[in-house]
Amino acid sequence: MSASKTASQKRAAHPEFARTFAYRVLAAKLPLQLPTTPGIPPSRKSSYRSAYRYPGHANLAKPATCAGLSDLEIAVRLIDFSNLRDELASRLYHATDRGQTPFDPVSMFLCLLLRLEQHLAWAKLAEELAGRRGREWRRLFGFRKGHTPSASGLRYFAQTLGPEFVDGLGARFVRMLFEAGLARPHSTYPGDSPQRGVSICRDGQLHRARDRLQECSCPTKCPSVCPQANTRDHEARLIHYSGRNKDADRANSGQRHRQATEDTARTKGKTVFGFRSTADRLLDDRFAVAWTVRSELYPANTDEHTVFEPELIDLETALGGVPIGEFIADAGLGYGPALARLYERGILRMIDIRAADGDGDPERQRQRGYDHQGRPLCLHGFAMSANGYDAGRRRAKYICAKACLRQTERPVPDCPFRTANTCGQVVNVGLSLPGGCIRLARDIPYGSPRWKARYGRRNNTECRNSRLEAMGLLRLPCHGLRWGRIHIGLADFLINLHTLGRLVAEASRLAP
Repeated sequence: MSASKTASQKRAAHPEFARTFAYRVLAAKLPLQLPTTPGIPPSRKSSYRSAYRYPGHANLAKPATCAGLSDLEIAVRLIDFSNLRDELASRLYHATDRGQTPFDPVSMFLCLLLRLEQHLAWAKLAEELAGRRGREWRRLFGFRKGHTPSASGLRYFAQTLGPEFVDGLGARFVRMLFEAGLARPHSTYPGDSPQRGVSICRDGQLHRARDRLQECSCPTKCPSVCPQANTRDHEARLIHYSGRNKDADRANSGQRHRQATEDTARTKGKTVFGFRSTADRLLDDRFAVAWTVRSELYPANTDEHTVFEPELIDLETALGGVPIGEFIADAGLGYGPALARLYERGILRMIDIRAADGDGDPERQRQRGYDHQGRPLCLHGFAMSANGYDAGRRRAKYICAKACLRQTERPVPDCPFRTANTCGQVVNVGLSLPGGCIRLARDIPYGSPRWKARYGRRNNTECRNSRLEAMGLLRLPCHGLRWGRIHIGLADFLINLHTLGRLVAEASRLAP
């Protein structure tokens, strides 16, 4: 299929798209429900000031009505959130609480999503819900006119909800897709075996802290808490991101304020005081789409590879036993321990190469037996040819194919591999290259057409950054890491809802 086609055009051309997401096909499975945590007791509250009820999906059957709905309005007609009520109430409300009867926690939770979608301040959100423009949202969320939450009540709900619940929303959503048959629990890349696990792509984004960087002198070494940080954003850190692979060491090594400000003057890129979010997204190559399984927020200078192992375990847990077959990420994860963890699990290491000093030196390449892209070299320095991948033994095979006989302009001494066999010298690359280098070892030859085709699918995930920007989250609207985690987790869940609503709208137009 032509690479110039948009994602929507690719979906429209796929025969399974309309059969999967069109409303007339999906209606029999509605409403969808997010999985809940087992063992949650019933809510201790006997009544609420609002009453969320699943609004039904009849409007989606009318093309004219459906065309006027936003992606979120479609999504809330596809999913029944009622089963989250007891779990939300157990986190927020207690039988001994005094004061007014609270609002239905599901109603309040949906308000948080609306706030992000509309990019509203708390006071403006409360005003919109209470006013004439909020009539439809009141109906969908279960509020009555004159009985809507205040700005302080909405803010308190979000603070009390906490990041622990929000962090698991992506995992619930993806498991819901698996259960409904809207996503496959194995690779969807053309030509892959159904036995290969799902493809995961990691995306990242820098976020400026709400507080500005203070003007003060910076010491040679940063203490445990950066003196540049304000008291309400004391976890924020400064980093200079060059955006170039050859600067990967510097960009991801957690260098402090002094080095970052010096680099700004001599390299392109951006300097950010704040945080960095990462999102692990499930790729569906059939429909050129990605779903966020989990996301995380760190101080901007956190070394991504140092926290990768517990993140990988969390990701496997979030997928609920669905195996991972491929992991795609940039050079920030291009370190030995992270690459080794993927190899041990039989996961294709589609990680961009992290450059290091001396990689481009031809003499050093010849001495160690491989070049700067991890391609093995023969005894005389000729690049060897890839000769397939043994999935059972988890190793890539390279052969010299007697290249020296064809390149007569560079004669070589007698080689013991000229007559040894038809392939010549053979090198196997598994966990590492000859000599033990893991940093440059890959399961698919780096830079090859196969590599570029698989790695290029990262483009399907990078739309997340533009959507975060549209929600006003390139600069966090809150102080501190805990509040930031709540905002980023809700935003990634909202992106999943938007994607679901958009796919159903597109597929329904194809199969009215």
